[in-house]
Amino acid sequence: MPYALTLPQHEARLAFLAVIYHLARPGSEIDRDTLTVVQHGLAEVMPQLEEQINANSARLELSAYQLSRLGEAMMGAINELKAYPLLDTMSGGSSRPRSAAAGFDEAMRRLFPPSALDANYATRLAEDMLMLWRRMESAVSRAETEMDTQRRRAHEATRRKGFWPFGRR
Repeated sequence: MPYALTLPQHEARLAFLAVIYHLARPGSEIDRDTLTVVQHGLAEVMPQLEEQINANSARLELSAYQLSRLGEAMMGAINELKAYPLLDTMSGGSSRPRSAAAGFDEAMRRLFPPSALDANYATRLAEDMLMLWRRMESAVSRAETEMDTQRRRAHEATRRKGFWPFGRR
């Protein structure tokens, strides 16, 4: 079942930042069960968001898997944003990158220009992203339930076929 999201510009930019964070992490698009590259992950969502990033709002059609991963990406980005003021203090206010996620710092400065001047602005972005996540929480929960149901059905179908590869005794 596809999930449709319509996000105002500020929230679309927050989601874009979360996707950048997610994709910069090694192995983020690897399926946990099969250890192969996911075919319909957040890498597919990036172009959708990017082409709508300057519009008043962005409309996304996400699969249950993509919505679940977006929720996870947002939680990771929130943690990254919360660390910004601390990292700024530790670096003495230097302009070196604060995030280990490639492209995260540049995207944040481009999407949210006040963040270039004030590291504490990242805390506000973290709060805004948390509010967005809370509004999406029930949809993310439904998506995860849907994915669990699909996994359980696939497991039951495999079990019904039988484990013994040479036929039944």
